[in-house]
Amino acid sequence: DPEGRRIAVNNSDRTSPRVAILELETGRVLADWRSQVGTSALCWSADGQLLAVGSHELDSRVYVWNVPRGVLASVLQGHFNNVFRVQFAHSGYLLATSSWDGTTRLWDAASGEPLALAPGTLHGSFAPDDRRLAFAVGGKVGAWDVAAAPECLTLHPGMPGNRSETPHVLREILQTADISPDGRLVATADEDGVGLW
Repeated sequence: DPEGRRIAVNNSDRTSPRVAILELETGRVLADWRSQVGTSALCWSADGQLLAVGSHELDSRVYVWNVPRGVLASVLQGHFNNVFRVQFAHSGYLLATSSWDGTTRLWDAASGEPLALAPGTLHGSFAPDDRRLAFAVGGKVGAWDVAAAPECLTLHPGMPGNRSETPHVLREILQTADISPDGRLVATADEDGVGLW
């Protein structure tokens, strides 16, 4: 994990999937999940809250676990083959995944929302400022620019900074909404969370 106190391991045997989180100093098992887990690549979010686990070709999903709560946060579906690389940005919950289907996808890992799809496979991690990703496609290597709009985000329920414990669903009736003084942003709030758009 980012603090270097825990390690996540998984079993690559598809007949008995398992993800365990161990305390490095003692080896004590802190979490042990045997269903809704992948058998491929693993990656922690920068704050240590989320763990993304890729799957082999028979499944081809990415399972994102909320580690402190021990619950599945989201299941990312869209790839058509083994997800061999998962990589979180250095801040927030932006996740890049690459598959043997020859594509890389960007997701909001906390909500499970797909954000972008590009041909090619991810190589390495996000640049330190999270604005570039190294890729390979058709025998060529390059870098994608990652457009960031930090003002457009959702404060995810159950995550740091938001006290709600239930999944965010955009309601037909919001409790409140307001526009920023410069007219660029709309803030919404309901019983499930706060959104900036």
